[in-house]
Amino acid sequence: MESPLSLYLDQNYLSGIAKAKPAFRELEPVLRQAVECRAVIVVESPVHLRESLPRPDLGLMQLLRELSGDRHLPSWPDRRAREVRRRMAWTIDHELPLRRPRESDAADLDALASAL
Repeated sequence: MESPLSLYLDQNYLSGIAKAKPAFRELEPVLRQAVECRAVIVVESPVHLRESLPRPDLGLMQLLRELSGDRHLPSWPDRRAREVRRRMAWTIDHELPLRRPRESDAADLDALASAL
């Protein structure tokens, strides 16, 4: 049996599932089945906790913990993750010079770099 794929669900996916938005109503049972049969593993990051704080009513962390089985990305990026983050930031700056930075950019880059 092959190793399961690691899956990082960003805040938009978690929120869509929690709010039962149309596309996510179809995704949730498929995702849960993939987790159950160990085709994928879902991972948590410190970014999830920070981003879920404004909306505790949605139960995003509870949903994530159900899916992750308490699997976490490292709390601190290792050397490889720091290099990946640096490259992503450089690419954004150089490939999208007109893009306006967002408040969530740093957290998004941290989480994505650790997940890769």
